[in-house]
Amino acid sequence: FEYKETQIDFGLSKKMRIFEPFGGMKIRRTNFSISEKTGINFEQVSGSKDEVSIYVGSKIKITDKEYIVLEGNSLAETTWSIGIGAEF
Repeated sequence: FEYKETQIDFGLSKKMRIFEPFGGMKIRRTNFSISEKTGINFEQVSGSKDEVSIYVGSKIKITDKEYIVLEGNSLAETTWSIGIGAEF
């Protein structure tokens, strides 16, 4: 089994006091290949999929070095995420 994923991301953000809203577009290409050899027979199946998604979100500063991240994705897949980050 072989799996390869390539992504490119175009994004914009703007810092405003404790908020840093951002948004952009992700383009993803996924390639896969499955091979099987049984005796003298060899079978291979492969394919690829291209996806485009739009995302928006915001970093919310909670201390000088720590922040909460909220992000949503749509089009190719619909996801919502929340996370905590830190700067060093």
